Amino acid sequence: MGKNQAYKAMQRARLGSSSGAPGEGEEDGMVDGSFHSPEWHAARLASLNKTHTLTWEEFKKKQKVCAASACSLLAFVGGFSFFAL
Repeated sequence: MGKNQAYKAMQRARLGSSSGAPGEGEEDGMVDGSFHSPEWHAARLASLNKTHTLTWEEFKKKQKVCAASACSLLAFVGGFSFFAL
């Protein structure tokens, strides 16, 4: 049940239906208020179960590689050393 449908159900329960007919107004012809599909929610929950964090050693290695590539790129493009700024 989407957020909008849940809110409408709560309002009906609290205030009561104007006509008193059971089941009337449950489907008002409007689309559900939820934004994402059930498939999207399932994929999101599956992706949250995967670990994508780096260890400290992996992080330092990645930083070293990125710094080296940034230094070589700056030296190539501008003729400057990264540490000469």
